[in-house]
Amino acid sequence: MDPNVPLATLLHPDNHTATERRQALATLRTWLFRGGHVPEDADRLHPRTLRALGLAHLIPACSADADDRDAMQRETHCVGVVMNDRYLSHWGKAENGTSVAVWACTPTDAGAVERAVRGRSDARHVRVVDLRTWRRPKGAAHVHIYVVGPGHPARTGSFRIQVTP
Repeated sequence: MDPNVPLATLLHPDNHTATERRQALATLRTWLFRGGHVPEDADRLHPRTLRALGLAHLIPACSADADDRDAMQRETHCVGVVMNDRYLSHWGKAENGTSVAVWACTPTDAGAVERAVRGRSDARHVRVVDLRTWRRPKGAAHVHIYVVGPGHPARTGSFRIQVTP
């Protein structure tokens, strides 16, 4: 394994075949269990890869398939309004489970965002969480974290979505 190649690049699905990724994982697993140090970019790997390597302790508290927040917003937008999406669950990216949507917002916007999300017809099991300690729910096949910015419809009251079955 070339030590100059970043780990996330080495294991990224677009860069190698599945066989090459499996070989890289096996090599890395052997290297780690022989007393090697954890690579610096290990936290950029997908949670499933980290678990396969025995590095589950490196999975961030808020593991999501897609997180739209930048580094600064991860500090300021620390409250999340979480919902299970009844229309996007069990197909597409969430074909094996629940689709979970999270709106990251500042603590002052949490009430307005919660009211907006509760008003959606596709929302189930709405809850407000602290994203610094929140963990991906069991059974969640896809998790996406959206950002509630200054012009977001949830802040203006126009965030309702009515989906007819």
